[in-house]
Amino acid sequence: MKLRIHFSALLVLAFMLTSSAQVTFGIEAGQLHSWHSTALTFSDQNNSTLKGLSVNVSLYKNLNRFIHLGIEPGIAQRGTRHDYPDFISSSFIVSGTTLVTAPTSSFFYAGDVIHSTYVQLPLLARVQVPLGNGNFGFFIKGGAGVSWVASAYEEIGILGAEGIGGAILKIDFKNNDDFRRIDFGIHSGAGLNLKIGLGQLSLGCIGYYGMSQISVGNDRRNRSIGYSLGYHILLN
Repeated sequence: MKLRIHFSALLVLAFMLTSSAQVTFGIEAGQLHSWHSTALTFSDQNNSTLKGLSVNVSLYKNLNRFIHLGIEPGIAQRGTRHDYPDFISSSFIVSGTTLVTAPTSSFFYAGDVIHSTYVQLPLLARVQVPLGNGNFGFFIKGGAGVSWVASAYEEIGILGAEGIGGAILKIDFKNNDDFRRIDFGIHSGAGLNLKIGLGQLSLGCIGYYGMSQISVGNDRRNRSIGYSLGYHILLN
């Protein structure tokens, strides 16, 4: 399925470059609030969202005035934050990226933050509805895509006899089988368009619903919501 989505996106790109129909090019950037759908399952775990950036270009073939088909390759920062406020009297420490029991240890696990930078290639359909004289309108979009982790690291918080400490661990995908590098998910968005100059300014909400299990032995799946600001122009 992932390879087929990837191949379909490349076919769409080739079709755009060889077609005489109108093509819209754009640049978008925004902020994401990300989390993992189900991470560690301790009863006293507090999960919160992690802020990140999203930057992409967009290339759409305008099938008609309302329906556009295209791709939005770019970079998205996703991750999650876990806090364990009641673990001061518990017996857990961190070994690499795995939580293990340690009844005789004087260090106690307090929480962690996982940062991942994904290179993504979604294939999307976009419906655009102009209002009035066409200077204003709204849009909705949706589709699916493949993402690949370019880099990732984990911030570890540890409580011990001498106070609060921590460490930053780079996730080595070559030697660590706990995390998977490929993700597949559903992309969605909606917003407003405003004609400014030669193109259109867009302001919208964006969402991502990960379908792949990104952690072995723990059913973690990427989720994110956010907003984006972009500018789009017709190439021909």
